[in-house]
Amino acid sequence: MTVLTLFALTAAPALAQDLELPVLSPRAGVSQQVGTVMVSVDYSSPAQRDREIFGVLVPYGEVWRTGANNATTLTVDGEVTIGGVEVPEGAYTLMTIPGAESWTIILNSDPAARPWRHDESLDLPRFDVKPVEGPGRERLTFLFEDTTDRSTTLQLQWANVVVPLAIEVDTPARANRHIDNFVANAARRMSQAAMYQVDEGDLDTALQLADKAVSVGGGWYATFTLAKVQHARNEHKAAYKSAKLAQELGADDDNFFYKDQVEEALATWPKK
Repeated sequence: MTVLTLFALTAAPALAQDLELPVLSPRAGVSQQVGTVMVSVDYSSPAQRDREIFGVLVPYGEVWRTGANNATTLTVDGEVTIGGVEVPEGAYTLMTIPGAESWTIILNSDPAARPWRHDESLDLPRFDVKPVEGPGRERLTFLFEDTTDRSTTLQLQWANVVVPLAIEVDTPARANRHIDNFVANAARRMSQAAMYQVDEGDLDTALQLADKAVSVGGGWYATFTLAKVQHARNEHKAAYKSAKLAQELGADDDNFFYKDQVEEALATWPKK
């Protein structure tokens, strides 16, 4: 075997590995929690490199990928309002149409969309924002400013331009939904614990748990659990009354999955 052949054989595995070198537009990302929603931007960050950017390198009036390389994506893990537009939870391609006096912001629900081949039917309603003079950033940068529990401003900064995107979160409404879900789940768990105590023969503890489940707003499920506990305690009048109330509460619930059991209880349990 010649030396040249030996070199070729030993060098091949090394050459097959990825060659890691600095890139002109490195990946970057920024995230900010607003209330209970996380807002994230993932992008490539090109440098100015003594070039005139807006109106020249990035033409006015044309759709721009708002970065370099892959699509710039904006991800929200809950519903938000951006520039007055309602944005559901999800990942979006962020594109823009720069202008000297106004920029158009495009959020497309395909997170891999490109300016030259994106389905405009997947665009959320477009909105305009006014750019302001910036500090002069060498690299395109996204950052968050003026963050509160209910709002933040996502800023695109590059060269001497800042483009602000106002983001709002209905934090009180989201918090109330979380509270309602927490209470409903707590009531469900207490109801399950009550039935466990019935099986164990501890009817006093079962009654306490069932009462608590009803008191925190457990709805038809907790109310029917209370009825079953009362039935087990031979409190027939109270049990029938609770089962009847459970039937009324479940009438408007599409997930009234114990409907047949409630109806059977009302048909077979003593009323007194």
